[in-house]
Amino acid sequence: MATLFDRTGFNFTDTSGTITVLPNTAIQQINATPALVPNQWMKDDLINNDTTGYYQNPVANSCNIIWNTANTLWAIANNLQGVANTTALWTTIYTTLGNIVDANTEMVQFINHTNRISGVVPITANTEAAAKPCLEQALQVGRALTYLVYQVDGREDNAPMLGSFTSILVANTISDYANTIVTYPNTINASITVSTSGTPPDPVITTNTSNLTYNTVNSIAEFANTLYTLLHDRRVHDENFYTTSNQLVSEAKNVRKYVNLGASESSLVDNLIGTDKLKSRLANQ
Repeated sequence: MATLFDRTGFNFTDTSGTITVLPNTAIQQINATPALVPNQWMKDDLINNDTTGYYQNPVANSCNIIWNTANTLWAIANNLQGVANTTALWTTIYTTLGNIVDANTEMVQFINHTNRISGVVPITANTEAAAKPCLEQALQVGRALTYLVYQVDGREDNAPMLGSFTSILVANTISDYANTIVTYPNTINASITVSTSGTPPDPVITTNTSNLTYNTVNSIAEFANTLYTLLHDRRVHDENFYTTSNQLVSEAKNVRKYVNLGASESSLVDNLIGTDKLKSRLANQ
């Protein structure tokens, strides 16, 4: 039967008697120590080298559907003409979808962000991850902020804990967007007529024209815009919340150092280095 120690690859025959059974006192001390892995499934996963795959990104499937469909729509809307003054709207749709699906634009950044805060991508994955909110680090800062905000503001909910995770808290909304966007390609393609102009050797120009009404095209444009706004605003909010939370916790640590100053520190503050602001604060604490 495999053991955890087998994974170390230990391969040594001790002929000197240096490796010995631990004394009872050492065994008793180990037994008295809280278990590093208290549950059997944890032990099994360690033995079987199966300690990844515990987290999933709850918006990943919806985002992939949106990204693939938005790419399709982006290609359809390229130079698409319209009736009832809709050509400009098709241009707007094309531009907005491009801002969503182009390389390193909003959808890519949103998926990367949600992978990090879901724990799918750890903080050690790359340089970008180290500067952005990741699951464990965002929770750690959130716990500290929860204590701080409660003690300062009296706020009793868990918003300080979850403030860096709003992009996955809207998973149901993103799923609704995915369910809607997949209906658009067939609707638009069915509305398009293709015409050509020009006779060889002159260039032959092909024009795609949609006969969808202004209200229908405008609703698609509004959909694309609100989708972009959702992805962008949630991601930016989470990143800014994480940065500001770190700053607030750091500032709290900084002001806390003025609690119970020693005699020498108090003398320096009172007589040499303390501003009137600090001395007045200390006098009233």
